[in-house]
Amino acid sequence: MKSKPFIRTLFWIVFSLLLVLGFDQFFLRVPQQHPVMHTIRQFYLDFRTRLFHLGSQPKPISVETLIEKEERRQPSKAVSPPQKTGEPSYFYADDRSELNFVDSL
Repeated sequence: MKSKPFIRTLFWIVFSLLLVLGFDQFFLRVPQQHPVMHTIRQFYLDFRTRLFHLGSQPKPISVETLIEKEERRQPSKAVSPPQKTGEPSYFYADDRSELNFVDSL
């Protein structure tokens, strides 16, 4: 008599796994024409990729690699600070992380 709940539980586990596998294959293989479905498919593919890479260790970044990347970047134009006039000067960083100096806010 105890085998009936076990078989029922096993059936629902297998059924759920097959349903998830079916949705997975649907989003992987079927091209979506509707913009909303295309967005959902893109989200799912990105989520699936991140989920599979969750357990893997990222490649360590060394200091030398960061220095080489910085040296390869285009050198930006140098901005000199304004001459000291006794008044406070202000500066801000723009979207390229360059410092810009201004006289007032």
